[in-house]
Amino acid sequence: MKKKVIIRISIIVIIILLIIAITSIYNNNLEKESTVKFKVSDITCKPGEEITVNIDMLDDSNFVAGNFELIYDKETMECIQYEKGEILENGAMSIVNNDTDNGKVLIGYVAEPDSENTVQKAGNLVSITFKINEEIEDLTVNPEFNCSTLKSEDGTDIKNEVEQGIIKIQK
Repeated sequence: MKKKVIIRISIIVIIILLIIAITSIYNNNLEKESTVKFKVSDITCKPGEEITVNIDMLDDSNFVAGNFELIYDKETMECIQYEKGEILENGAMSIVNNDTDNGKVLIGYVAEPDSENTVQKAGNLVSITFKINEEIEDLTVNPEFNCSTLKSEDGTDIKNEVEQGIIKIQK
């Protein structure tokens, strides 16, 4: 009788330990699903000036592909140049479309998985230079940066958040 009780208690303890182990593994996997944060720079400028809007990735990541979009007020500013940042130096980045009619710059990035081109460190993603319309009076504009796709090496989506910047134009 005593032996049966000890066996039952042992089985219950083993089940409890298995539940604890599974829960711990599950929680660790949830913690690995981090969110990558991007920040658009804040700028104060004068009408007629050229400004550079920097878009930075604030967190270390491990992505191989991304689709990005910057929407801007085409009546206020004109996109004149763009340059990929240091974190994209080794991969293929293309400005898919500088849609000046609609005030959009579309950016794509692709790197070969399991290569040195995988973006792993925080830093500057892209810098976009604009010329501010000379006829603008005091105005604040909010270019909108979006990351529609961000993929890890294994093809899973990486969550992202964006801290949008503002551009203050003051005479």
